[in-house]
Amino acid sequence: MARAPKVLTVQDFMQTDPVTVTPDTPVSEILGLMRSKDIHEVPVVDGKTVTGLVTMAGIAKRGTLPPHTKARGLVSSLATLTPDADIRVAAGLLLSTGTRALPVLDRKALAGVLSRTDLVRAFLDFDDLASREVHAVMTPNPKAISENATVAEARQAMAALQERSIPVVDAEGHLAGVVGLKDLIALFTRQGPDKVGDLRGEKKTMKVEVQGLMHSPAVTLPPEATLGEAARKMLDHDISSVIIADGHTPVGIVTKLDLIELLASTRKEDGILVQITGLDEQADVYDAVYESVQKSMSRLADIARPRLLNLHVVQHKADGDNSKWSIRARLTTEHGLYYQNHFDWELMTALAGLLEGLETRIKDDKDRRVSDRRRRPAHTTR
Repeated sequence: MARAPKVLTVQDFMQTDPVTVTPDTPVSEILGLMRSKDIHEVPVVDGKTVTGLVTMAGIAKRGTLPPHTKARGLVSSLATLTPDADIRVAAGLLLSTGTRALPVLDRKALAGVLSRTDLVRAFLDFDDLASREVHAVMTPNPKAISENATVAEARQAMAALQERSIPVVDAEGHLAGVVGLKDLIALFTRQGPDKVGDLRGEKKTMKVEVQGLMHSPAVTLPPEATLGEAARKMLDHDISSVIIADGHTPVGIVTKLDLIELLASTRKEDGILVQITGLDEQADVYDAVYESVQKSMSRLADIARPRLLNLHVVQHKADGDNSKWSIRARLTTEHGLYYQNHFDWELMTALAGLLEGLETRIKDDKDRRVSDRRRRPAHTTR
């Protein structure tokens, strides 16, 4: 149970003095604020009314922009929170929108902003979650890159894995450091008199080796550490992930999103929270994938109640018109975490194979639990 006797709400953790811009603020000034304050979303306020958000991701998707481009032309309409919302429900909403922060409105006026970092602080107030060992949510055997890998290879690996940071290892496979998306953005970002927001970088930049960018030594914890320790490391060092290391070998990684997902999975709402990434520009395909996922999760509802499914889709271009699809899933249920990967030349076939694999593993686990209970000796009383 939570340490606090009351339900923890958004107003207990939100930032009450957030950075804001007006509809007429130029993009050059917005980017400057984002970099200096290390934020990725900025509320746009017209008088006392919040008209939406300007996001770093939205600017990046637009490519090169004239520096005088106004916020009103970049604003996106996203979900908002209320101060009295349950913090666990807020965590689910933040996950479903894919943003790093959401505005909090009190009668349409901006009351604050709730960020991923705020949710990690909230995580520490749930003793039953913070006391769990890191293996409860960590990604095991994390993908690592060589210290001689290029920036281009690092960015490609982050995109494929949907990770914001990746362990860097030396020739012996020992942990040498960690490189993050923030490091790459700092290298890619260029500002000139006629263009801002160009995050694409130059060809020569892409050939830079990551050992020149990585943070060393990496912030680590041993496998027996708790999630509370991981959360404190993230807050103390202002980082988005902690490497789990057994000696010099990286064996796992725990991220802010892992903690937020676990927090969201404890919300009292019925149903499963589904996150699908990698299909941003394919709305019709997204709907078909979502429908297949919901049918599969419904079949599992009576076996191990699904709470949260994270699905990441990557399209690998091949020769000609063919593409290979790979899908990576992490499913949180009342009985624990399940990981599954699958790939195929056709997206829906890859998805079907992945969901079938998940269902098989969960059913096998149920059979093992039933068998274990039957083998246990009955307790007798005298």
